Amino acid sequence: MRDESHGVYLAGEVSGWDLAGMEKQAFFLVVRILFAGLFLAIALAGVYLVKHQARLFGVDPAMPSETGSSRTYSKLQVFVIWAHALFLTAAFALMLH
Repeated sequence: MRDESHGVYLAGEVSGWDLAGMEKQAFFLVVRILFAGLFLAIALAGVYLVKHQARLFGVDPAMPSETGSSRTYSKLQVFVIWAHALFLTAAFALMLH
């Protein structure tokens, strides 16, 4: 039950937006901060991928059947997944308001 005169929630109210006593705006603020942190972590992971791509996607002497095309395909898959993760976290961090 909501006391409209004071704008506070009374004990025992359960609704979809009253998560552990949080208001809707506070909940979205927490979600935005979480996704902003994930965005920064994924962006830094992308910097790491670019800096160390020779070590990560280079020639493996233990696998002689690996060709340049298979290494390029593996690198493409990793960067496409990284780009999608970066886009989705940015969308949730910036568009939830």
